[in-house]
Amino acid sequence: MVAALQKATRNEDWIVVTGWKPHIKWTQYDLKFLEDPKGVYPTDVCAILSRQGFEEDMPKAAGYFRNFNLTDDQLNDLMSTIQENGDEAGARIWYEANKAMVDGWYNN
Repeated sequence: MVAALQKATRNEDWIVVTGWKPHIKWTQYDLKFLEDPKGVYPTDVCAILSRQGFEEDMPKAAGYFRNFNLTDDQLNDLMSTIQENGDEAGARIWYEANKAMVDGWYNN
């Protein structure tokens, strides 16, 4: 799908692809969602689930997961920074630029 998207973009051709968020393609291409009036493509949710008793057993981890949240733009920025700079360097650069938000995830 990404290879077809790259080729079509390079050739300035129209293309329709199925896709999802998060994905790095949203930072690399000018993509738009198409209308889906018949609801053919259901929307999904990314959620954190745990086992019963997890919060009591691991209160700090549970607090972290309760506080953790990224908007689409923030997640796209993180993925783009990692893509451009490598895993460790990209994560470090993104963390330094978003330190207050990330550190807030650790506050129970």
